[in-house]
Amino acid sequence: MKKIFKQYKKYNKIVNLKNVKTKLTILIILNIFSILIFCNNVFAISTVDITLDKYSVIKGEEFEVYINLNEIPAASLTLELFFNTNKLEYVSGPENSNNIGSKIIYTWTDINGNSISKHNEKFITFKFKAKETGDAQFGLIGMFLDKNVNLIDTNLLGTKVNIFEKPFEQLNEDSDKESNVSEDSAKLKIMRTGIEGISPEFDSDINEYFLVLGEDIKFLNLEAIPENKDAVVKILNNSNLQKGLNNVQIEVISKNGKNKEIYNINITKTSEPEKANADLENLAIEYSNLDPTFDANKTQYKAEVSNNTEKLNILAIPNSIYANVNIIGSENISFGENTVKVIVTAENGYTKKSYIIKVYKMTIEEEIRRESEKVQDIKKLKNILDEKKEVNKENNINKNSFKNNKIIKILIVILIVSTVIASYIIMQRYIKKGDNISNKK
Repeated sequence: MKKIFKQYKKYNKIVNLKNVKTKLTILIILNIFSILIFCNNVFAISTVDITLDKYSVIKGEEFEVYINLNEIPAASLTLELFFNTNKLEYVSGPENSNNIGSKIIYTWTDINGNSISKHNEKFITFKFKAKETGDAQFGLIGMFLDKNVNLIDTNLLGTKVNIFEKPFEQLNEDSDKESNVSEDSAKLKIMRTGIEGISPEFDSDINEYFLVLGEDIKFLNLEAIPENKDAVVKILNNSNLQKGLNNVQIEVISKNGKNKEIYNINITKTSEPEKANADLENLAIEYSNLDPTFDANKTQYKAEVSNNTEKLNILAIPNSIYANVNIIGSENISFGENTVKVIVTAENGYTKKSYIIKVYKMTIEEEIRRESEKVQDIKKLKNILDEKKEVNKENNINKNSFKNNKIIKILIVILIVSTVIASYIIMQRYIKKGDNISNKK
């Protein structure tokens, strides 16, 4: 807007406008012109992405892959779909496609110059078969031309499929056969999204997760399997995802209906993922150690502090310099367990991620006992080291005695051999001397 006003003032000086209506008209025109430039910049880049009918499949199972053109105004296009030939087998695709090794080349042209959106082709469909277990990636490269043979700037997005050995139901049944799961259990055993980036990694005891998605994704394909196969699982709000913040919930009710667990997946849907960065780069507590060691993708920690600790000095550095950090519960630390929350708010102002630290403050007695245990541990370690030294010393003595015995034996052998050789030489001399005497006679 400042540039617009500068342009307006400059123009005003040149023509010396006096009429207020004329000035307002020019200002409106300049605003409209700026808006058109802004819209042109925003919508200049089209997006082409890949979606699947199943993001989790079983080895040997077939599934479909869709290339979504998203109303791209292309009159001619060439696409190359890349896939992992070790884990996937290409089954079929459109007539104007050709499979060469690990890629499929798809071409399309309208001789009249009409865009593909005029043909109501929302997506291009391919069929694949899962060969081996693991994650298999799909990637895209391509060229898109409009009716005037101008290159269309396009953002191409890939995806992946998870391939498993057995169906989820069978995995669950096998697990139940191995161990009896309580009817009170409302925990999940498996949670899969089919999309990379969820933080932290799934743990049945962690109920809050964070995920950033592109604006093109409208549905989160979730697999949620309870510890007890008869527990009731409900997945809520995983479809029709909106731009901004979304909360997907997995509700698990135990077999006997007594317990309920809710797993929350906080999803940010945005075209600017860098502004949704709510990770920490570093997290530490003065005079204490985190357990486990800090990792940006781990959100649950434990720590112990001494009995005279009243306030925690926490170092929490965000990954993005534009993110804000708020620490709750670091003051007035009481004996026993305390919960400290480190909440990171991303640059966009609404994406948040929470790091939880369970801080245990020891009593004087516990601290003395802990120090005593440390001393005992040090003594045990010293005894073990001393025993090893004694063993090594005995081994060295035995080795030395063995070496000495070996040397003595070698010397005895040398002495015997020398004696035999000397005796032989002496005997030969006497024999020669006897022969000489007999010859003189």
